[in-house]
Amino acid sequence: MDILNWQEMNLAQFAEQLAGPNPTPGGGGAAAYSGCLGVSLVAMVANLTLDKPKYADVQDEVRQILQRTDELRLALLAGVEKDAAVFIRVSAAYKMPNDTPEEQAVKAAELASRSQAAAELPLELARACHEGLQLAARMAKIGSMLAISDVVCGAGLLLSALKGLLMMVSVNLPLVEDEQFVKNAQLEYSRLLVEGAELEARVSAVVNVRAEQIL
Repeated sequence: MDILNWQEMNLAQFAEQLAGPNPTPGGGGAAAYSGCLGVSLVAMVANLTLDKPKYADVQDEVRQILQRTDELRLALLAGVEKDAAVFIRVSAAYKMPNDTPEEQAVKAAELASRSQAAAELPLELARACHEGLQLAARMAKIGSMLAISDVVCGAGLLLSALKGLLMMVSVNLPLVEDEQFVKNAQLEYSRLLVEGAELEARVSAVVNVRAEQIL
């Protein structure tokens, strides 16, 4: 199964690939791209706040946020193809010979190892979305009033991405043999899910308050 260069496709082409009969790109890749779009909106609001005299007291912080959103955006975009790669490896493991005890042992070990890798990647990307939500919450407070509604959109995309990526973690954990990894992943899953929802709600609440102040 080949991985196409999805980063060079236009939006219509990528959507067509996503809707097609191939399993990649799939939910994990779509979630990573959603996170990329979400953090891009946070970056846009930061850019629209940059060098504006009205927000002179937060310029250094805005520059720092911009630098980090750029890093997160690129990491999440790269996650689209990385997700496909780990899926292909897990899929290949399921097709390994399974006739003899030796083959069964090798297959089980490969499934465990590749499933762990397939859980590690979306967990890493979910962390990026969580950090993106933290940055969105800050931009909701200090960002230009001309664009803070876009922070709300970005936070919504980031939360959706976070939930999707955590589901990818969950579906890969049952075959992982490293019990400590599974335990830690489950704990982090719960924390990221709860905190992510709280951050997204905080963004909307802050923006609503700021919007009311200018009416």
